[in-house]
Amino acid sequence: MEVRLLGERDEASYLALRSRSIEEHAELATPEILRELYAARAGTGGLLVAYGQERKSVVGAFYGGSLVGAIGLDADRGNRNPEDIRLWGLYVVPHLRGSLISQLLLEEAIAWSRRQRGKMTVSVQFSRNNQHAFRFFNRNYFSMKAADTGLDAQASTPGVVFMDYFLGE
Repeated sequence: MEVRLLGERDEASYLALRSRSIEEHAELATPEILRELYAARAGTGGLLVAYGQERKSVVGAFYGGSLVGAIGLDADRGNRNPEDIRLWGLYVVPHLRGSLISQLLLEEAIAWSRRQRGKMTVSVQFSRNNQHAFRFFNRNYFSMKAADTGLDAQASTPGVVFMDYFLGE
């Protein structure tokens, strides 16, 4: 098992994994994933290289030489709070779900987040119906954002759970 940041040489495998994730769960297609797949169809290439310039990264998990899981990280674009790093698109192939792969991806994502200057929290959002995601992030010390306790304007986002992980000093 190898878990690491993905680079240019991983792009084809990564886009194939993302396509598979949407084929299985179209309802989980985030704007980021749709943008990636659109760029792939347009043949622009260089997606993972461009991410490095945008303070974005993707962590991938390899098993038996194949990419079997990924999670995206965004330290800038689209963040409601400039101190946040946003996680998106956690996916593990079906036959390896329930293994430690999600855990290892999250641990590497948090390690990457700690290396980003000026960042205090790692945020994630998902459908309120996704109880598996809620249990996973809750077990990993993510806590409900004010949005879900009714103390924030984001509470008006129906059906969405927002959780944060505090990076500390």
